[in-house]
Amino acid sequence: MSRLTDLVADAPRIAVAGMAKNTGKTRTLVTLLTDLHRRGRTTGVTSIGRDGEDHDVIDPRITKPRIRIPPGGLVTTTEPLLRERSVSYERLFRGGRTPLGHVVICRLPSGGEVEVAGPSSAAETARVCQAMLDLGADNVLIDGAINRRAAASPSVADAMVLATGAALHPSTEQVVARTAEAVHVFRLPQAPAQPPATRSRAVLDTGEHVELSRRLTLGQAPHEVEKLFAGPGVRHLVLAGALCEPLVEQVGRAARGRRISLVVQDSTRVFLSERTCSWYQRRNVFITVLRRTRLAAVTINPVAPGSHRLDSEDLRRQISAALPGVPVCDVVNGAG
Repeated sequence: MSRLTDLVADAPRIAVAGMAKNTGKTRTLVTLLTDLHRRGRTTGVTSIGRDGEDHDVIDPRITKPRIRIPPGGLVTTTEPLLRERSVSYERLFRGGRTPLGHVVICRLPSGGEVEVAGPSSAAETARVCQAMLDLGADNVLIDGAINRRAAASPSVADAMVLATGAALHPSTEQVVARTAEAVHVFRLPQAPAQPPATRSRAVLDTGEHVELSRRLTLGQAPHEVEKLFAGPGVRHLVLAGALCEPLVEQVGRAARGRRISLVVQDSTRVFLSERTCSWYQRRNVFITVLRRTRLAAVTINPVAPGSHRLDSEDLRRQISAALPGVPVCDVVNGAG
């Protein structure tokens, strides 16, 4: 799997995000961790959430890949979880408290298997990553699921690897379609330079900026959206927070076919469930970002534990065809 590591080795902070449970996120992380160690890199590991349990928390019959920190590696977790594993560690930093105990950064002189439980916010994760780099890590791996997408924010990670696989759906075509749309979100085009978006605003054709209410940006004030678009021409909306689907729908209706762009900080702020970015784009509503995510690769796991298996080569070939320019690697069979 050296090709996968080649794609991210230059990135100090590497996010590994899974499309769903059991799509190979942990296996991808372990592959990178092992290969970076073989290359003489000191690597740190953290997580937005928790990973490294022996068994799946929903289905205990599913055995999960172990996270083994190589000798001299760093990990962000909690001391109770380290004591449960009986690993020898050197505490380098003690942070805030979580339900699982205080977050600590430790060096494992002899290595060992661990459960990783890091901070839950993007800001705290960014601080932990920087601390591990300052303490001697060459690379930091950030574990995060697609529903904990803060790990992939450009403010947190320098590169991202997206793990997908058979656990998404029994149909190869459905796995490909869902993966392609997720990748489309992470590859949204970059907007022209804008002033920092501390507050959400509309930019008019006149150059005037109109501040937007929180209710409007949350999609809770459709009448305000109609009123906004009934006045001087709106060029685009710049959002300081998340982009929710009700707002996108309301803008599409109020703009009445006129081209409108919605500008968010980065792809992790886009939350759509009913329609896709592509669907709205065909209706002249374009979503752009101020900072792009560097998607380094997609990894595939053709096995859905306890369920079904897809043809590995066919899955990799179809995802590659749907995502031109994106490297696709099979973390189970070592292909790609």
